[in-house]
Amino acid sequence: MNEKISVIIPAYNVEKYVVECLDSIHNQTYKNIEIVVVDDGSTDNTFKIVEDYSKNTTNVKLAYQQNGGVCAARNKGLDLATGDYIMFVDADDYLPFDAVEILYKDLINNDADMAIGRMLSDKDADDISNTLQIWQGKEGLVNGLKDNPVTYGCCSKLYKKSLIEDLRFEEGKKVHEDGYFVFLAFIKLPTIVVRDKCTYIYRCNTESASHAPFSDKFFDVLYFEEKKRNVIKEKFPEIMEMAYNKLVKAHLTMLHLFCKTKDKKYKKDIKKSICTVRKFSKYFIPAIKGEKKFFLIVKFGGYWLYRRLYWIKYKNQM
Repeated sequence: MNEKISVIIPAYNVEKYVVECLDSIHNQTYKNIEIVVVDDGSTDNTFKIVEDYSKNTTNVKLAYQQNGGVCAARNKGLDLATGDYIMFVDADDYLPFDAVEILYKDLINNDADMAIGRMLSDKDADDISNTLQIWQGKEGLVNGLKDNPVTYGCCSKLYKKSLIEDLRFEEGKKVHEDGYFVFLAFIKLPTIVVRDKCTYIYRCNTESASHAPFSDKFFDVLYFEEKKRNVIKEKFPEIMEMAYNKLVKAHLTMLHLFCKTKDKKYKKDIKKSICTVRKFSKYFIPAIKGEKKFFLIVKFGGYWLYRRLYWIKYKNQM
């Protein structure tokens, strides 16, 4: 276990959490870890805290950039990383003490290109099965199009550097950009090992993007889904129907997000999303709890009532 693993951490105004994140990586049972922190123009004490932390250890590499967003920070981290393997961790999250070793052993023992574990929130209990699956050929891509939760996002995954060294996050985008990065890795048809065990803990943060008011940045959801669909149409037309599942999911996501705004300028967008869900409804594959219920509400004309009830329930947050 001497191969170097680079853990890339984009950091922006996380002075309350970054030490816990760094500690969780520094204290891993797997020891040959390079921690690459890219401060994305923080206005709090994040940079100073990481700088002080790096003085007491030899494996923290700290870089600073003017605020350019998480994509730019991760890309800079990829440019700086010297490890044979890559992981991504957000600076307000943390890892179980043996996460890196588990993913590394799974990847090596199964001659895989990517190892995936489970993400749990800091409020969840780790009661999952610890079972193992191997995805080969198009299986990773198909499972992504089926919206398997373990395929979400770039974290809780260990990548061979050779798999992703030519990939970068699309800068300027703020939502679902990490999911598209993983999609780009999947279309290379890697061998993937998936363990049903928690290897990543994300913080339930009320200041996160998922709790933010509606803004046009959320249209990135549809932007990336359109890009995925174009790739599938060109390279894998035989699974095009599965891409329509993701299209339905993207518009369902938008309809949830539209509930956060009363701005009438989005009325046409709302109608378009409802029409899209209905048009491609036969391709819908539910993947997470509650998803089918909302799909049926939209499909059978109940969205506007749902939206009204949402406003009543959350009126103090609108």
